[in-house]
Amino acid sequence: MFVVLKLSSTCSSLFSETPTMLAPTLNYLRTHNTVDFLFRESVGNSLPRVLIVRNGDEFLDQATNQLGLLGAFFGTGYVMNTLVEKLTGGLQQKLSKPGKEWYRFGKSFSIFAMASGLLFAMPFFRNYVTTKRTGTTDYAQMIGEKTRQKLDQRVLNQKVSHSRNQFLTIAATGASISTAILLSSLALARRGVQMPKLIQWLHRRFSLKEGNIGKLPLPSAVVFGTAPIFGAAFAASRDIYEKKEVALRFVGFTLSFFVFPRLVEKAVARLAKSSIPPKWLGDFRNVAYVGKVLSTLLFCSTLTNLANIYMTRRRVKRDMTKTTFSPFLTNPQNYTPLNRRPLIFTAYS
Repeated sequence: MFVVLKLSSTCSSLFSETPTMLAPTLNYLRTHNTVDFLFRESVGNSLPRVLIVRNGDEFLDQATNQLGLLGAFFGTGYVMNTLVEKLTGGLQQKLSKPGKEWYRFGKSFSIFAMASGLLFAMPFFRNYVTTKRTGTTDYAQMIGEKTRQKLDQRVLNQKVSHSRNQFLTIAATGASISTAILLSSLALARRGVQMPKLIQWLHRRFSLKEGNIGKLPLPSAVVFGTAPIFGAAFAASRDIYEKKEVALRFVGFTLSFFVFPRLVEKAVARLAKSSIPPKWLGDFRNVAYVGKVLSTLLFCSTLTNLANIYMTRRRVKRDMTKTTFSPFLTNPQNYTPLNRRPLIFTAYS
């Protein structure tokens, strides 16, 4: 009886503390760009992308890709940020003002190069894992919209090896560029030379604020995050149906992750100013942030996934119908000319 009462009192105290914990959490998410990107990317994009699928193969395919992308960008960013700080702690204290700018530039762009390389490589790693596990390189077959055809083992092994080599080559290229940027920037930082104007322009617009990965500028997230993710997704697409799905996801992601949430946040903030928000949400800016997160969840991936599932199914059925009833019109290579013989008339007298 004592254990039950103790457990119930613990649970009640936990739920009573939850509202008071929510406002500080929302404050933190709202005021830290990188954490905000990570939270909305995880909840608003990756989670629906993994859960709204057509079969188990697509679930594992997307889980591999989405978890890999999260680790490639945010995991790489935080790990490299910590390592560079630890390895250069003594050097930073000796740098001049121009040297500190070179240091911040080198640290920022070395992180961006490493993360972008891994982001671009990840879809090829996904292809490697999925092809090896399912035995098909056809996207429509993998998601269950077409009957799965058995691939020749020799061809399958070549496809698997090709995807693995693409992943390793791209990741290694990104790591090499990252290392070159960091070492050259540190050398220039020691010398304290002035930055060229082009480097100054890149530095002002893209470098991490205060050299902190937690203060990721929006342009950097777009150029070094969104661009390689969707560029690689398009390049690694396994058929025309996947290419079209990627194109729609790119439009939906760009608008709903960077445009719509900000509009919703501003609209909710105007409305919330004229009313008193609940204490557990804090001030009106937290109410606006909740609207921003919900709009990301709805528009960023959920509706886009549902639209892709519907349209891809219709496209496959349409193409299969064309192939069945008029193969020579669908693919000229399937057309075989008729073998005509001249008519010979014989007259009998």
